[in-house]
Amino acid sequence: MALTSLASWDQPRTTELDNFQVATISPAVDVLIADTFAGNGPLHGRSAEVGSVTWSAQNGAVTYGGWVLDSAAIAGVPFDPTALPGRPTVAVAAGVDPYASVAVSVGFSSQAATAYQVAGQLFVRLKPDGTYAVFADGSLQPLGTIPGSAVNGFHQVEVRYGTATGMGTVRINGTAVFSQALTSVPDIQYAGFHVAGGSYGGTKIDDFRVLANTAP
Repeated sequence: MALTSLASWDQPRTTELDNFQVATISPAVDVLIADTFAGNGPLHGRSAEVGSVTWSAQNGAVTYGGWVLDSAAIAGVPFDPTALPGRPTVAVAAGVDPYASVAVSVGFSSQAATAYQVAGQLFVRLKPDGTYAVFADGSLQPLGTIPGSAVNGFHQVEVRYGTATGMGTVRINGTAVFSQALTSVPDIQYAGFHVAGGSYGGTKIDDFRVLANTAP
């Protein structure tokens, strides 16, 4: 799904892990990396459909039925915001169905397939009990209740980082749940997700995108 306006950043994502995108917006959208996850098979070693990047993933992540089914796996694609011109605001967004997992995290990491509690830099974590937490500045921020409602089982999450402003922002189902200036600069090398204790066929990720916007 190609994005066509900045307003789409603030709209809930309602489709199925599908349609991976990395885009720059200055002011229009250019798709740098895109993957609709068509076909069935391991996510690891898969080339994104657009962008000439390759997924790194643990064995539990597979594509099936137009999304990623995940049973306790970590996955990511290379993404370095410092390589983008204009010191943009960057974002990771995805639809998350945390059913049958311990927790599902989506965001930025310094390593491709290392546990987010070790290598995660800025991410949101959803639990099947309806709570969430945000990891920023080296620690998990207090839990809250997931706002809004899942659509077809998926909660829509978005994690933003302003490379010029240092602001970290998290939205869940279109609602801002976290926004503050970070005291340290995150070492962002990958964008991806970490499923802890997932059940194959029960835990899903959909509509994964990485975006960049030259406006702070």
